Amino acid sequence: MAQVWGFNFSPYLLSDPLNESTEEQFLFEAKELSLDYKKSSTHLKLGISTVNWEGTDFLNPMDIVSPKIYFDPLNAEKRGSAGVFVSDKIGWLGFDAVYIPLQSHAQLPGDNSPWWPRQFSIPTQNENTTLLLPERAEYEVLGRKTLNKANENNVALRLQYQGDSFDFSIAGFEGASQTPILQPYVTGTLISSPPDTIIQINSEIQVQPIYYKVRTGAFAFTKTFDSFIFRLAGQNIQPLGRDSRLPSWSQLGVLSLEKNIDFRRSTLTLLAQVIQSREAESDSLSLLSNLTKRSAGLGFRWPFAEKWTWLSAVFHEQITESAYIHNDLSWSFADSFAQAISIDIFTGKKDSSLGTYDRNDRVTLKTSYLF
Repeated sequence: MAQVWGFNFSPYLLSDPLNESTEEQFLFEAKELSLDYKKSSTHLKLGISTVNWEGTDFLNPMDIVSPKIYFDPLNAEKRGSAGVFVSDKIGWLGFDAVYIPLQSHAQLPGDNSPWWPRQFSIPTQNENTTLLLPERAEYEVLGRKTLNKANENNVALRLQYQGDSFDFSIAGFEGASQTPILQPYVTGTLISSPPDTIIQINSEIQVQPIYYKVRTGAFAFTKTFDSFIFRLAGQNIQPLGRDSRLPSWSQLGVLSLEKNIDFRRSTLTLLAQVIQSREAESDSLSLLSNLTKRSAGLGFRWPFAEKWTWLSAVFHEQITESAYIHNDLSWSFADSFAQAISIDIFTGKKDSSLGTYDRNDRVTLKTSYLF
């Protein structure tokens, strides 16, 4: 195979001039801007890129490297980082190695974003502390802090085996946390003392993003049985450092089962998924992460026509009995254009982890153009 050099450019443009948060009104950056070299199974990439390692749908424990843009946490786009990205295969073993001299940071929602809790209480990662919100909650996101030069010299490695009916991969990462600690600073009135602490906030909520160094291990296993596909993936995150604000550990596991059915001259894929996670308690603000604590989901993917696909899923969060429902209808036309309409619904009591976002139900129209 001849040597092939190539240039890869994938821009990301966001324009929302009516957004009340100035941070979210306009954003332009390169997700991919790299020089590629390919020869046989060797792939070398120099420049800005993202890391995409296969795991499970919806929530992927193998997604451990690239930070994201959280202006819309339901559809968080990955951010590119400049580095060296190498992939190769030796016999039955494939590997990916990544070196990022200076890792990008996550883009958090702006001060006026609806994704900061606006009713009842602030969800935190400490089940024994409740921060009751004032009638009109206002936020100020402070400048980020980075501990222990966490975003410098980030490294990652994945080893992968691909067989006839099953795949297995393990991965490791040491570098900056994908999402920061969201440390809230408030003043308020103490209503209830420990062990169940309740505080009525009576001021603006300041949020301090704190990035820190982590050591993460992850694995993914896929097995095919006739028309069934079984997937299992997990991760363990160990923060590095002695700062008292650091969580001590977190774990995530995802189990999913897919069933393909011939239906109306197409293939209907039924999906079932169970999510379990554990983490040490902390007073860090939680931004939609409670969905992953203990939940179960059902869904389907149906390409019912040549250029049309319908995706639907419902997740039930079992700790606070709340739910999230997603429907997505997408279609493509011409060779480069794609259109999608999505409906997202949150349900649950106002003090539940997802019910607090019930005002964020929405319909979204998205157009994509590839060039």
